[in-house]
Amino acid sequence: MKLDRHITPSGRGKYAVLNLRTNRIEWGLPGDPDEFFVLKLRDIYASAALLAYATEAEKCGDAEFAQEVRVLAGRSGIKSPHAKAPD
Repeated sequence: MKLDRHITPSGRGKYAVLNLRTNRIEWGLPGDPDEFFVLKLRDIYASAALLAYATEAEKCGDAEFAQEVRVLAGRSGIKSPHAKAPD
């Protein structure tokens, strides 16, 4: 499987993000300052990804944020009642 942005002529991915702080849509095109990767909690790989993210946040001194991300990890991936492989 490939990322959608690697198979579409525009380079757009499967999702766009609505930034509620600025009320603008961010397309997340490769190389843009607003580039992103969407990770749904039901994704079977989400828990491992979020735990790694939390570990890095804690190493950088943000223990409170790291703990909030760990809570998400605890109910994501195969632990989610909606767990599924990415498509």
